Amino acid sequence: MNQKQRIITLLLQGWISPLEALKHAGTLKLSTRVGELKEFFNIETRRDKGVSKFGWDVNYCSYRIKPNTATKKSLKLFKL
Repeated sequence: MNQKQRIITLLLQGWISPLEALKHAGTLKLSTRVGELKEFFNIETRRDKGVSKFGWDVNYCSYRIKPNTATKKSLKLFKL
């Protein structure tokens, strides 16, 4: 399974953050991959806030494919 396929699988399961993409798909380029996939899927973006281990405020985006919007054609294109 290639990187895009792993990311699509994660996006279909629910919201995914950059840290989860690194852990489960081995990529630091989640937003780049999501930008490439928006042509084929209806992807939602959610802005989140958190606190780093140093106590700093951090902002990041989480993504998901809107439930029940992935078409068979799009999934077949990525061999899922």
